[in-house]
Order: sequence, then structure tokens, then C-alpha cells
Amino acid sequence: MSTVKLFLSWAHADQALKEDLVSRLTPRLKNVKKHNFDWWEDSLIISGEEWEEEIYSRFDEGDYVVQLVSHSFLASDFIRDHEIPGIGKTPRKPILPLMLKNVPLNGDYEFHGIDKHQIFFLRGSNGKPRVYGDLRRDAQKDRFANEFVNTIIRRVDKRGGYR
Repeated sequence: MSTVKLFLSWAHADQALKEDLVSRLTPRLKNVKKHNFDWWEDSLIISGEEWEEEIYSRFDEGDYVVQLVSHSFLASDFIRDHEIPGIGKTPRKPILPLMLKNVPLNGDYEFHGIDKHQIFFLRGSNGKPRVYGDLRRDAQKDRFANEFVNTIIRRVDKRGGYR
């Protein structure tokens, strides 16, 4: 079983939504047969540790960067300068962006290159994209988590292309 390290990049203004989403993703990732997923986020920094150095170290160790995209995420100077792969001195890493809160993809907002990648949304029954923050029912949030975990597995297994 391979170990895959996921670095979670998120804005602290989105903490409640992040915690709700992570509480759904964590058990699902633990149940994946083929991979052992390790999850790290800055709220795991222990009091007294040098927080900036710890973030850089964990970022370097990570295999993928899971990005919880929102206006607060995109507006964060620290995220932009240190957690978006390929920006500034931040090394390139594969990203797994998901739209936590709605930021229109109409060209009016700066995504710092993230919008050049496929951003995960939940497809509603009408085919329209749904962001995690707009979901109200547990069943919808669970479906979002299930489909995002399936996306992570496909990405790690490099299963894309024709179907």
C-alpha cells in the first residue's frame, strides 16, 4: 500500500466549512484500499513550533496540495506567496483544487493560475456545478466528499483520459 501525503491549503476565514469538509473526507480517505492517505494542515502545528518553517517543511514533504478555494483563500498573501505551487519561490506540486465557496470563473477574479486547472465542483441533478459552502443537507455534503475522494484516487492512480 502506497502512502500519499496531502497538504491542505485553506484560509482561516473558512475554518468552519473546512472542518465540516475534513470531517467527511478523513474517514473516506482512511477506507481507501490501495493507498494510505496522510493529511496535514496548519492547525496541526503544536504550540512553540516555528509555524512558518513547519508549513514549508510539510509543503515540501507533500505529494499533492489540496486547495480549498474561496475569495478568502485567493486574497491571502501567505497562501498566494507560499502555498500556490509555481508562484514565487513555491515549488511546483500537483494540485487538487476544490471550490469551497463560490468564486465565479468568469475572468473577473484573480486565481493565481489555479483556474488553469480543473477545479472540483459537485454536479447537481441539473448539471450545474455546486460548491461545498452552498450545500445544506448532509446527503449532499456526503456526496460531495465521496466524489472528491474518488477524484483524489483517480488523480493519484493517474486514471484520466478516455472512457
